[in-house]
Amino acid sequence: MRLHRTSAQVRELILGAAAGLVAEKGFATTTTREIAERAQVRGTTMVRIYESKEHLYDEAVLRPFTDFLGSFT
Repeated sequence: MRLHRTSAQVRELILGAAAGLVAEKGFATTTTREIAERAQVRGTTMVRIYESKEHLYDEAVLRPFTDFLGSFT
């Protein structure tokens, strides 16, 4: 039996998987299928939340980086 996960939990799983894979393999060679598999979510769920790989990259990699830089000002 699979436990129900909240949308916030699903988003965190996807973001964590995306950030980890991009760090390991780079953006160009990371596929959305790999991200979904690592996050243990359906690909359709991931695409519903993040319309494109670029949008997911922005949320998983760029936003944390710019937030980090912003903390110094």
